[in-house]
Amino acid sequence: MSTTAFRVAHRLALVLPALSLAAAVAPSPAAAQAPAPVKIGLSAPLTGPDAAFGQGLRLGAEQAVAEINRAGGTGGRRLVLVVADDAGDQRQGAVVARKFLGEGVRLVVGPLESSVVAAVAPLYEAGGAVLLTPGASYPALTAQGLWNLFRLAPGDAQQGAAAGAWLAEREGPVAIVHDRSTFGRGLADAVSRTLRARGRPEASRKAATRERRLGACSESLVTPDIRTNSSASRLYNMLGTAWAIGAGLGASMARR
Repeated sequence: MSTTAFRVAHRLALVLPALSLAAAVAPSPAAAQAPAPVKIGLSAPLTGPDAAFGQGLRLGAEQAVAEINRAGGTGGRRLVLVVADDAGDQRQGAVVARKFLGEGVRLVVGPLESSVVAAVAPLYEAGGAVLLTPGASYPALTAQGLWNLFRLAPGDAQQGAAAGAWLAEREGPVAIVHDRSTFGRGLADAVSRTLRARGRPEASRKAATRERRLGACSESLVTPDIRTNSSASRLYNMLGTAWAIGAGLGASMARR
């Protein structure tokens, strides 16, 4: 299992019991004899550019639910995971939201992307469902004051400050690449602000789609300073997207 999937499984194992209790409705006399299971939805990008992350979320959620059920469930009720593919797309995320609400799901893990969360959070709020997003980091999401929206990931400003501080301590110029996503732009902006505050503004910055290899935009991104600095060039060639920046930084901080 990947580091991302392991962390998701660990966090969900800690959070799901409490949230499932909060989401459960009072049982009827018949249900008291045979408690109905608690449905938990997972809205994740199982296809599309972020499919690798979505599949990791699915594995982590399945493991967490299995462990909780082996321990007797929560409040005497077993958990049932209902998985749906939102493809990292706002429209598809809305389709998933309506499907979950129609099936009586009142606790949803996901979506992963900030843009999809922004599109579906009001739907879940109106439907009375709790939304727990493991990856959305756009600060404005939780600044809206929605009662039903919770997230596990730190905001862009927090991640960007940590990444910028780490990069500012390294020698050589810094190039920033983001993938045009809400997360990518937000993280790139936060890293840039931190670097400038420390007197180390980035030497170059560029946006590239995930489908386009980093090498395809190297000529317009790499400045002479970066091209002649071997350490900076190696760093540049490693950082293909904002996801790669986040994953690499997370692994480095975990080792430290």
